Amino acid sequence: MARKKADDPGKQRPSGINRTAAFARDKIVVADASDVAEYLDAHADLAAIVPAICSRARQEFGKDAELMLRVYRDPEIDDHYLSMCVRLPAYDDTIIARLEGVTDPFDADLCGATGYFLITTDLQPPRAKMHAI
Repeated sequence: MARKKADDPGKQRPSGINRTAAFARDKIVVADASDVAEYLDAHADLAAIVPAICSRARQEFGKDAELMLRVYRDPEIDDHYLSMCVRLPAYDDTIIARLEGVTDPFDADLCGATGYFLITTDLQPPRAKMHAI
């Protein structure tokens, strides 16, 4: 999966409260919420579009998918970025195209920001049963 950079040509920035509500609405699991909030606060251009990307991911993968947002920290080099891991009850050969399709509508905004966003999967089943919104 490609790591994409975000760009924002002056869009209104969602507040932390608005992001939290959007993540809850879309049933996004946020690992270490303070770490994610700190990253998004430091990269407001990325923060402006992440809730919409999360909504698009929920639409694409449905209510049974586990969508987990976290800040990935590379243990070998000084690198960190925002990552969404998609876990599905079953996988097929369309998973890569579907992951890329989530961010395709945002490509123009995901090019030139200070933050990075990666959508990926570890090909594991969801850890917990996700319920409809």
